Amino acid sequence: MSASQVREKTAPHERVKRLVAWLDGQVGRLFPGYFALVMATGIISNTLYLEGHRGVSNLMFGANLVTFPWLVLLTSLRAARASKALWADLTNPRLVFSFFTIVAASDVLGLGMNLRGQTVNRRGKLTPISGRSASKNDPPVPEVLMARSAACSAADRDGD
Repeated sequence: MSASQVREKTAPHERVKRLVAWLDGQVGRLFPGYFALVMATGIISNTLYLEGHRGVSNLMFGANLVTFPWLVLLTSLRAARASKALWADLTNPRLVFSFFTIVAASDVLGLGMNLRGQTVNRRGKLTPISGRSASKNDPPVPEVLMARSAACSAADRDGD
């Protein structure tokens, strides 16, 4: 076996090693406040939805449906592969509050799903809102959100 054949066989393995090292470095430096992107986009998307600009609203909502899971995945990778960096951010008084954007982004995305008549049950499945729980194990949808959603649907029918 020649030296070039050995290089060809080890090259993919080396590329994978370099990719993992690069990914570890990027995940280790992930800013915890990136969820503010989902939060802000969702707030604007939900407002546009309520104002009747459904096309732009749905585009922004779709971007959030892609962005949020990726950020959750990257944050989970950071917890698993760069826990010291994550802990340093959690104990840094200047950064700790940026973690609240995770909660806010989850809330805004959930509201956007609710506005569009969707909810997620405990098993993580997307289900339509029917006015009551899909099964006895699913939490009920808050009445305030259902009333707001019904008002928006009525406004759509009436042309308001």
